[in-house]
Amino acid sequence: MKPGLPKFTENTLIVPEILVESGRLITGLKLSVFWGYIVLSVVVFGVTLLGYLTILSLTSYNVQVPASGTDQAHIDTLFRYDPVNFVVPVFFFFEWFLSSTFTLMALRKSVGLPINFFKQFYHCMQSKYKLTCLFLIWLAVIELDLFIVSFDFARIFSSEFLALLMNMLIDLVCFILVTPLTFFAVPLVLTRRITILNTLKTSFGMMKVHGVAILITYFLFSIIFTISLIPMGAGCFWTIPMYFMMKGIIFRDVYGLKKLPN
Repeated sequence: MKPGLPKFTENTLIVPEILVESGRLITGLKLSVFWGYIVLSVVVFGVTLLGYLTILSLTSYNVQVPASGTDQAHIDTLFRYDPVNFVVPVFFFFEWFLSSTFTLMALRKSVGLPINFFKQFYHCMQSKYKLTCLFLIWLAVIELDLFIVSFDFARIFSSEFLALLMNMLIDLVCFILVTPLTFFAVPLVLTRRITILNTLKTSFGMMKVHGVAILITYFLFSIIFTISLIPMGAGCFWTIPMYFMMKGIIFRDVYGLKKLPN
């Protein structure tokens, strides 16, 4: 890990080349992604089950509820905890560190360096506090987006079309806010000794310069990913690693990192 910020280069991101190269370099990354998400699912399921049983055992008690008139209705109330409220943040938290590991692996592979899941995961753990800060910022943006889109814009604007445009605009703003965190901030804290504030300033600066190219790349990848879901999701074995390679290649090209000779 090097101190300071890497030199920024005004390189032009060529979308077709990014997609082609990201599909070509996934060899060696596919199995790590595949087994990583299987282990993540097992861990999250275990933690969720333990948390659900613990909370369920602590929230069963009797409550007296006054009925109409002078009668009293004694109702046994069991507060049933919704596992989804526990699963989602737990899954996202573990997935954040797992995806950070895959992003670092993809970045190394994009410049011709060897990759090893356990070594790169250990490297991520050395920056766990900064990664956790970035995760909390990312989660706050996502939660704010979900909160805003929950409004009934169709009733507010009295138009389904305007409501659709409003939701699309909100999602676009959310994308613009979270993309610098995942494409630039995470690799920066893993490769450079810089503060979170400088990381955020640099990341959003990169998004300002390359936002259009990244948006087009992400849109085209979304089409590829959607097609990969058609054969019972089997195509995700290739497209999910391709997504991480895409992020690694974009970071490499933006900062002009040199590829090692074969």
